[in-house]
Amino acid sequence: MKSVTIIDYGMSNLLSIARAMEHVGAEVILTDNPDVICKADSLILPGVGAFYDGMNELNKRFIPSAIKQYLGTGKPFLGICLGMQMMLDEGEEIQISKGLGIIPGYVKPLPLIQENETKNTIPHVCWSKVEYKQLCKGTPFENIEDNSYFYFVHSYFASPTKNTNSFANTSFGDIEFSS
Repeated sequence: MKSVTIIDYGMSNLLSIARAMEHVGAEVILTDNPDVICKADSLILPGVGAFYDGMNELNKRFIPSAIKQYLGTGKPFLGICLGMQMMLDEGEEIQISKGLGIIPGYVKPLPLIQENETKNTIPHVCWSKVEYKQLCKGTPFENIEDNSYFYFVHSYFASPTKNTNSFANTSFGDIEFSS
């Protein structure tokens, strides 16, 4: 297996992701160097924390343009949790802030109240089903059955403006979010 470059911007679950990649035989490169990011064989943008803080940390390290340049190569990319959310245009966490603008859409807070006035439990912390909206061929999810359970811990969700930019959804109360 080729190397996997994991972006280290000071706000992520680096060791968990690195150990998982090593477990499947990848050579792991941890970096915040834009030149290394641009030349990666495959790239992971992990993340734990708030959208606003995550984008500030990426910007301080001049990483956004490196990610965009890398994506132009067509090589594999995976955004995990906050890393996936920052791919969108804008996030509302802490304050409204610009994202990477790669996927049209917004990151919004999970609703506290459903349309029938039932209260939601926030954060969403539990195992929830993930329903595929598109084929997963050629993705890390290719061999995972539709409607499998994944573990979630979040208070905000990605809302792409085009349904074609989401290949899986999860239900939370009376909404579905891109997972």
